[in-house]
Amino acid sequence: MKTIGYILISIGFVVSSLFASTQLEGNWGWFTLSLLVSVAGIFLVRSTESKAALHEDTLNANLQTIRDSLREIINHVEAIKNNIDENNPQAVHLEIDKHLPHHLNAFVEARKSIGHMFGLQVYADVMSFYATGERYLNRVWSASTDGYIDEVTDYIARSQQQFEEALGVVEKL
Repeated sequence: MKTIGYILISIGFVVSSLFASTQLEGNWGWFTLSLLVSVAGIFLVRSTESKAALHEDTLNANLQTIRDSLREIINHVEAIKNNIDENNPQAVHLEIDKHLPHHLNAFVEARKSIGHMFGLQVYADVMSFYATGERYLNRVWSASTDGYIDEVTDYIARSQQQFEEALGVVEKL
């Protein structure tokens, strides 16, 4: 169904652009009809994706991904925190870039399942801690590039605490 939706979108946009560019005084009914075909294709793709996102197996897999990625984030942040060289704070941002993007992205890709399974309040609770932890981690990255060791050590601990709070909420689910 998703493929059919993409085909309808493509056909609708190509045909409508042909009518718009070649027949400005021509038959706008065909132009409108081709746009409606595109809209139908968009609706078909979105409804197919929505059904897939709400499938029980997908929701459970995403919840496990959320748990695993938060655990990995916490482990890597703790390892980075424990291995900070006060004479070389610039190395911290390299460690962040090396170890964390995959886990941060995995969490972001799976996060909507929290809302689908447990409601928006639980989603907001988890995301509040996660977003704060990520913001602190970004601050660590910036402070590292600028060489501010005090800020690096302070905010890496704060970041770890926020991610642990997020995991705590998820573990209670």
